[in-house]
Amino acid sequence: MIRLFVIEDHPIIIFGLKSILKPIRDGVEITGFARNVKEIEIKAKPELFDIFILDLWIKDDDPEENVALLRKNFPDKPIIIYTTEESGYWQRKMFTAGVPGYLFKSSDPSEIRKTLEQISHGGISYPGVTSPEDIGKLDGDFITGRKSISNIQRELVHMISIGLKQKEIAYRKKISISTVEKTLYNLREKFSAQSNADLIRILSEKGLL
Repeated sequence: MIRLFVIEDHPIIIFGLKSILKPIRDGVEITGFARNVKEIEIKAKPELFDIFILDLWIKDDDPEENVALLRKNFPDKPIIIYTTEESGYWQRKMFTAGVPGYLFKSSDPSEIRKTLEQISHGGISYPGVTSPEDIGKLDGDFITGRKSISNIQRELVHMISIGLKQKEIAYRKKISISTVEKTLYNLREKFSAQSNADLIRILSEKGLL
């Protein structure tokens, strides 16, 4: 049995994981959860779980600081990032920080189970990566500084551009409103956009939308 401790600030995501991962069928069980890393000291009992599932974007938290804190306090517990963020930039950052697994929230149950199995056996699992040497296959914007956006980021911006509200986008994509907000915020920061309208203009001019 692979036992998971989930760190996620939206209960709907935890509920979603519980609904697609069944202990008897999949050999996977969520044995604990917390809204942020600060709650770990109280809630996480090392003997009751094997792997951390960590949301990349937790409100008011820094992803790299979260990973560093978990690795310091639970050095023998591997971490899997579970996120909507598909950019190679953040995958590369997490790999460099010592995170062996990275999963998109759009992953189907079979992908999730495969990743859990690989990590539980001491392997690594990143989209398109089969060995540590393959980490260089992640998209080149980390290395060259070229700004790019992932498919899901492009889709969210497109939905905004055609007039959909963030609440409706969250409902259609089956993600939290906070995830939509964080994705758009990070894109505005990345492209120095003052607003969503400005972001749409910039991405259109760059041919990224």
